[in-house]
Amino acid sequence: MRLIIFFTFFLVITSCSKDKNKKNHNVVNIHDIEQQEILRSQEIIKSKILDSGDVESYNQVYQNYLKKGKTNEMLIYSLIMANEFKNEKATFDVFEILYLTGHYKNKDCYDYNLDCLDEDTKELAIHYLKLAINRGSYGASSVLLTFYDENKYYPIKELYNDTVLIKKAKKNIIVK
Repeated sequence: MRLIIFFTFFLVITSCSKDKNKKNHNVVNIHDIEQQEILRSQEIIKSKILDSGDVESYNQVYQNYLKKGKTNEMLIYSLIMANEFKNEKATFDVFEILYLTGHYKNKDCYDYNLDCLDEDTKELAIHYLKLAINRGSYGASSVLLTFYDENKYYPIKELYNDTVLIKKAKKNIIVK
């Protein structure tokens, strides 16, 4: 009799532990499916950026990368939006991402100090800053007039001697 009770008890415990394993297995599968759906929707959004320059998709991806602190991974999308689709915000984003590469390497680099960048990256950043200003970017104009103008924090002669660029930057600030 004791043997029958023990055997029944053993079967109940064994079957309960199998049910728990099945439930956990199902939860993992549901989680995997949800992750796959998220990845699939992100790929669709990214393809909208690459194929048609969709601004809403670009802004969504940019915010997502910004929250995760992965701005460097955003560079390719910003470059495509800036170069192929002439997007003003993306053009300024390229400048900021390039600046941030210097900031990540040197924590003493702050307030848009481009001296933290190597010469090639600095030259590229200045190119995109100018381009963003010429495309009407308020942010780029503000950065130029606040940090790089003559007698400011980090004066860059190439920028503050360009009177047409300074006028355009001032106009961008007034207009917006």
